[in-house]
Amino acid sequence: MKKLYVGNLPFQATEQDLSSWFSQAGVSGAQVTLIRDQMSGQLRGFGFVEVPNDEEATRAVQSLNGTDFMGRNVVVNEARPKRVVAGGEADSVVAAAGEVAVAVAVEMAVVAAGVVIAAISDPDAQRSYRFSGSLRAPEPQKDVIRL
Repeated sequence: MKKLYVGNLPFQATEQDLSSWFSQAGVSGAQVTLIRDQMSGQLRGFGFVEVPNDEEATRAVQSLNGTDFMGRNVVVNEARPKRVVAGGEADSVVAAAGEVAVAVAVEMAVVAAGVVIAAISDPDAQRSYRFSGSLRAPEPQKDVIRL
């Protein structure tokens, strides 16, 4: 099984639409997974297709990458494995956008008096950003009753 990334998909596309498109390119038995927003359930414009063998995966990338699918030029390439940063997968954010993958490491520390310091570093761009804020809960509002 080979996993392919498919990006720049129209939001109205379905798993069946994508499966049929891959079948027209000579890829049989493709398993399609479209990625949805966790909160709204709306498609995010990309997905993954698992292809039974390397030959069909290569044929799909060569014949479908950059071609029109429901009015959009779609990106099809071999999916990259998820990058894991020290501390596990929960400490990394990975976003794939066409041919570009960005990995950002996030570190958080709670220091005295509920202050949070977060450091975000992008090793590929050799940049880092630091933020700080407070975890203190707001003071409760006092109810005023007027007679």
